[in-house]
Amino acid sequence: MHYRLYESYRSNDTVHHQTILHLQLKQNDINKQRSDIVKIMNTQKIVTITTDNDYDQQIAIHQCSEPTEQASEIYTALKYNPKQFPRKNL
Repeated sequence: MHYRLYESYRSNDTVHHQTILHLQLKQNDINKQRSDIVKIMNTQKIVTITTDNDYDQQIAIHQCSEPTEQASEIYTALKYNPKQFPRKNL
């Protein structure tokens, strides 16, 4: 019984979060169905490369593809950074 209550709470929390995101998009004149937004956002890919350095430490390098124009509009409307892994100079 307790597990079902928790599951119900989590699903309501997710629905509430999705509603907030939908309202933010609507305020920026982005009126698309959730499935369309998922298709647009799935065009951006993240690649992770792992290797060992000279000291036998594992190094991971993350790179993102450039977002499409539509994906950039969605990122801007939601105030998200389109580059999740910005390049760092060492």
